[in-house]
Amino acid sequence: MIKNYFKVALRNLIRHKSFSLINIAGLAVGMALCLMILVYIRYELSYDRFHKDADDIYRVILENNFFEHSDSLFLNIAPLPLAEAMKEDFPEISAVAQFGDEGQSLIRYQDKALFDNRVFYVEPSFFDVFSFPFLAGNPEVLEKPYRAVITRKTAQKIFGDDNPIGKSVRYGSVFDLEISGILDDIPINSHMNFDFLVSMETRRDYWHENVTGGGMISLRGVGDWGILSGKTYFKLRKDCDFNAFEKKFQSWIDGKYTEVKFMKFILQPMTDIHLQGRGGFELENNSDLRYVIFVSVMALLILVISIFNYMNLSTARSTSRMKEVGVRKILGAKRFGLIRQFLGESIFLTLFTLLLSVALVELGLPYFNDLVGIELDFNPLADVYQMSVLIGLALVVGLLAGVYPALFISSYKALDIMSGNPVGVNRKPSFFRNGLVLSQNVIAIGLIICTAVVYQQLTFIGGKDKGYETKNIIAVPARGFRMSKDLSSFTEKLLNHPGILDITRSLTYPFEEGGGATHIWYEGMNASDPTPFFVWTKVDYNFLDFYNIELLEGRNFSRDFPSDSKNAYLLNEAALKALGWETAVGKNFGICERDKGKVIGVIKDFHFNSLHESVQPLAVKLSSNELYSMSIKVEPDNLSNTLEYIRNTWKECSVVPFNYFMFEDRIAEMYRSEQNLKTIFTYTTIIALFLACLGLLGLASYTAERRTREIGIRKVFGATVTSLSLMLSRQYTKWVLLANMVAWPLAYYGMNRWLETYSYRIQLSWYIFVLSGAVALLIAVLTVAFQSIKSALTNPVEVLRHE
Repeated sequence: MIKNYFKVALRNLIRHKSFSLINIAGLAVGMALCLMILVYIRYELSYDRFHKDADDIYRVILENNFFEHSDSLFLNIAPLPLAEAMKEDFPEISAVAQFGDEGQSLIRYQDKALFDNRVFYVEPSFFDVFSFPFLAGNPEVLEKPYRAVITRKTAQKIFGDDNPIGKSVRYGSVFDLEISGILDDIPINSHMNFDFLVSMETRRDYWHENVTGGGMISLRGVGDWGILSGKTYFKLRKDCDFNAFEKKFQSWIDGKYTEVKFMKFILQPMTDIHLQGRGGFELENNSDLRYVIFVSVMALLILVISIFNYMNLSTARSTSRMKEVGVRKILGAKRFGLIRQFLGESIFLTLFTLLLSVALVELGLPYFNDLVGIELDFNPLADVYQMSVLIGLALVVGLLAGVYPALFISSYKALDIMSGNPVGVNRKPSFFRNGLVLSQNVIAIGLIICTAVVYQQLTFIGGKDKGYETKNIIAVPARGFRMSKDLSSFTEKLLNHPGILDITRSLTYPFEEGGGATHIWYEGMNASDPTPFFVWTKVDYNFLDFYNIELLEGRNFSRDFPSDSKNAYLLNEAALKALGWETAVGKNFGICERDKGKVIGVIKDFHFNSLHESVQPLAVKLSSNELYSMSIKVEPDNLSNTLEYIRNTWKECSVVPFNYFMFEDRIAEMYRSEQNLKTIFTYTTIIALFLACLGLLGLASYTAERRTREIGIRKVFGATVTSLSLMLSRQYTKWVLLANMVAWPLAYYGMNRWLETYSYRIQLSWYIFVLSGAVALLIAVLTVAFQSIKSALTNPVEVLRHE
């Protein structure tokens, strides 16, 4: 029987080539895109799942509400004493890891000098929390000072094929590190990436007598709960209830921060970080859960359009199989058997289409990877999960696509069919088909509107004035210079080049956070007054002028005022608002009591976070030390020659490898997830329109075929091609117009809710809806008109000669 069903299905495919081609093409394209998006979604959801007990690992982050009625800002920093205190006070915790991120650091070995190494300072307990496997060595090697563990990739880069264990490298120009362990490479789906893990004992030993007053480096302040630096992660025991633990933790931590205004600490599951970790001091540029939800919905909608196409075309041509159904019923076929046959044909077609869709995924995935900047892998033969998804998708699509046609075709009585006048054959499914056409166009128009809004919003974020200059600026990390004389010589030589306009230095670049502090001291405060969280940074004299940061009040740093180098501050607008000041110039202020000074000016807020968050309070201090971030403003013409001059000059003045990046490239990288979403939305919408038009083309072709004789008679009586085309097109274009009326309010509601999640957003414009509807209508009219004109041009003699 199954063999017979297979033969019948194959004959129907061959007999109705055009309908079969449209059905298969629509399903294959829809399923292929759906599969690619599912692979992308799986990758996004897989982050950090490779760790053992990943669901039991959490981190402590700072939630900052420094403005009333403002959105919360989340910062991946924690108090220095937190880790030890949690170990002592919470038996529910099995392990705690606190570590510091040094960012890129200089590593030298023999004649090699590498700067693109990311360094973490860690305790051996780091490996009690995280499951990064050792290829050589063990966590205990990090109990001693001046020990380091490196990844396999880093070992290959520095030592080649030599065994690195026991060899020493120079860290910066300050101390040597013995390589005592090798880790396997960090998986790409990790929210943290590093090259070197240096023992925390190294920092304690080296910096014990060199307290500089900030961050993890200030280990003398390890008991000071006001020093916020480093990252704190912990693992809960298996028998621990997280909700109960969270309440206990909040009560415990609140007791230690009664004096700090606007601030509290919360717990976040590690597996949520990649999609919900969009705050400050993150280890990587994370993605966004909203985007995953968006592309998931889009994948579902594309699949729905493909299924609707199949159902529509199957019911449309069902009348051509009425005699077959009638004969089968007369010969004793039961309705259940007919339903099983038609569902079997649907599943057979879907399985055949699945093979084509897999081929399309194999061909299209490299291009998709290039578009989203991710190396996604599709290998269902080696992945049980992917194979299960494929088989499940084929069965679900086959059942959904075939169930209504099967029920409809099998519902007629044999006597009605064989009499030649089965009541309702032409009318019964019309309402259903029209509903499918309406639904398809509602989805397509909605996607056009959503794509336009998403494109505008993400373009707005990328192009919004960030409050500082970003064009034609080369960033050169300057840690290679340890003496001001060398650096002065370097800058003087650069400024002699006509393509170099200006140079400045700072602790961090404008798109990066600096240090963080809660122990703010300001004029008029009492000892019991709460203080807001501040970000601080250090800059050179010309920092504001270089970046065109607007000075709103007071003056800039100046060499005419020698005291500026010791106790002068610039604050931003957010800082004044957080302190409740209307004016700041001349008032006393300090990051902490030992750094008391005066405010000499107020600068306009600029975005040193991404535009997903509001601007934080910022304090800017003049300094000549720790200005490791060099910025070079250049002429855009002959950029390659200018870069070569900078590179050669660097080699003359420094033994450190030259390293640079363009400001605009780094800022674009901050919004890579937004760019991915914009790209996926655009291409998905194009495919949705293609599938909707494919369905309309199939229905128009079927309608024209059914009405061929009517068209011939009308032409004999003088009907023009235009009038016939309008007659055939009218019944479909009206559904596109009605789809606009349904899609507009739905899209408006959905996109308005989405935009509310952004601190900076566009306003929805009426023309987006009108233009989207017009585009959908134009494409539908052109699609249907193509088939309509083709039918209207048919010679009536060819149609009527057999009458």
